[in-house]
Amino acid sequence: MIGVKCSSGCRLAGRAVRVLDDAGIRVGEVELGDAPWPGTHALYVGEILLRAPAVARVNHWSGSFGGDACHGSATAPFSFRTVRRAEHKLVIAVTERVAGTPVAGAAVFMGGHRATTDQRGVTALELPKGTYALVVRKPGYESHSRGLEVALDETVAISMDRIPQKNPDEGELWM
Repeated sequence: MIGVKCSSGCRLAGRAVRVLDDAGIRVGEVELGDAPWPGTHALYVGEILLRAPAVARVNHWSGSFGGDACHGSATAPFSFRTVRRAEHKLVIAVTERVAGTPVAGAAVFMGGHRATTDQRGVTALELPKGTYALVVRKPGYESHSRGLEVALDETVAISMDRIPQKNPDEGELWM
């Protein structure tokens, strides 16, 4: 979805918005819808299907709205990362080392891929074959990191250690 709003609330239905790639080449165009987006005063939107570049990298594209007698032109940059096509499913199960209980809400990072564990302490990533740095973090726990070779579908079990919570009154003298 791409949208444009005039600060004066002008009707922008049917106006064109272009999407330009890193080199400024038009990769898509859409006409804005007939009515403002529901719940907004004057945000006109259009749905556009874009083809992602085949090269794995960070891309810096922009949306461009042409001006007229009432409106100046406007450009809004946006960035996104393209990755290689997924070949394998990696399931990550995170538990607390001592209790063996699931660690919900742990952030899992593998290269440019990210996920968060559910209430069962489990998440899944679909990844291309390769070597990754697997990092798992959650406040209150020691971070876990290690290298991991992804060559097939598999499940990886991660045990995390709790960080002991200090008593804020420890070492303080209260009168």
